[in-house]
Amino acid sequence: METDTLSFAAIIAEWGKPADFARALGHDDGGDLARKWRRRDSIPQEWWPEVIDAARRDGKPVDAERLLRAQRNAVSRKAGADGGAASGQPVIDSPDPERPASGYDARSLDALENQARSVKAVFAQAGFVPVEPPTMQPADIFLNRSGEDIRQRTYVFEDPGGEEWCLRPDLTIPTCRMYLERDPSATTQARLCYNGPAYRYQPPGAGKPTEFLQAGVEHIGGSSTPEADAAIVTIAVEAVQSAGLTSFDITLGDLGLFSALVDKLDLPPSWRARLKRHIWRPAYFDEMLSQLTDAGQGGARSAAPATNATDTTNQALLAALDVMEPDRARDVVQDVLALAGISAVGGRTVAEISERFLEQAADAARAVLPRETADAIRAFLAISAPCTTAVDQLASVASRAGVSLDDELDAITRRVDLICAQGVPRNTITFDADFGRKEEYYTGFVFELRVEALGASRQVAGGGRYDGLLKSLGSPRNVAAVGCAIRTERLLAAVGLERQP
Repeated sequence: METDTLSFAAIIAEWGKPADFARALGHDDGGDLARKWRRRDSIPQEWWPEVIDAARRDGKPVDAERLLRAQRNAVSRKAGADGGAASGQPVIDSPDPERPASGYDARSLDALENQARSVKAVFAQAGFVPVEPPTMQPADIFLNRSGEDIRQRTYVFEDPGGEEWCLRPDLTIPTCRMYLERDPSATTQARLCYNGPAYRYQPPGAGKPTEFLQAGVEHIGGSSTPEADAAIVTIAVEAVQSAGLTSFDITLGDLGLFSALVDKLDLPPSWRARLKRHIWRPAYFDEMLSQLTDAGQGGARSAAPATNATDTTNQALLAALDVMEPDRARDVVQDVLALAGISAVGGRTVAEISERFLEQAADAARAVLPRETADAIRAFLAISAPCTTAVDQLASVASRAGVSLDDELDAITRRVDLICAQGVPRNTITFDADFGRKEEYYTGFVFELRVEALGASRQVAGGGRYDGLLKSLGSPRNVAAVGCAIRTERLLAAVGLERQP
């Protein structure tokens, strides 16, 4: 090892707060310890084993070699080394790079513009046409179609005329809206690309930017095949390589695979819908599985007795909803909410509130999830392995659950083979059954390109398939669509790290 320090800034990004990191090491005086290490910007060598152990225990992607490299880069910059400047790269102040609060200087802007030219040349070569969707978008478009995480971080405001708008938190939905404005019937095929800013609120102290740059492509109206999926990954790989990035890992997932598993399990239709609906909310999903499984202990749950008139009314409503067809029950709840003047509660939309009512109705009807089924779901989602072994593990779990996913797993194998045929090393690809984008509009294949040296900002590019999004935006039918976006500021930082001595 070339130095005897680990960068405090490099490692603290994994835990978020100095005190949280110190507590992970089991120290009551976390604040004092963190402040001492922050002043030195290093962690004493005798603490290294505990640091690595805490990282493994907490699931943090921390390793000594990466942190030492980051520390060497920081020391080099402080000493006035010109490793990054010589190549035209902007100064990188931490391995968790984001847009500086003060904005970019001329050198950084030049570097970003040069990189953008390289990336856009790859897009053009693949036949994608540039577009620039409006920065301001109707708020309901995102509030009803994005994941919970995105909804909570979307800037929403009201114009003088009383209309609600938002700053685009990504460019996929705005690009799809542009497509539908040009072709409302969604009968044509389009290859569209973009390069511009997006906006997301960040809590104070999060250390994340509220404004960031995305360059990406959207292939709308093509075919929903492994070949089309692999082609998008290939474009992302070629784009980051054109910018000078040589080392990265790829994580693949498939949200459709989980849906296929649930559809083939011996479950009532309402339970299948509920499981698929909440796969986007991991904490709630796990809690739901536990509650439903525990409910099976000793048979069905006993309904709680009503204690007052309100409880009696609620139980009557839930019982009535449970015997209705799902669509009819959903309409009834939404009508009740509309009559009460309720449009949102706690950041949840009317549609989400309606779904929660239907879930409570199912609970009131003493629905029980078998423990064997819950265990199979957990085992399935826990699989994260190199692509060379992941398919066999997935097939084994499905077989033990009494179902076959042969066709779906063949599609995954086909995607991997096609990606590797473009020169991507197979040992850099991981399949993660629990991996899914935070945007709820993704319906199947998803992927990310990751550079671990960037810490919490390791995702440099990502995307996937969203065959249901266009219909939700007004298309008369589902439209095959797949795309990807590159976080160009992170890409620039990753290339800069690689060029450091």
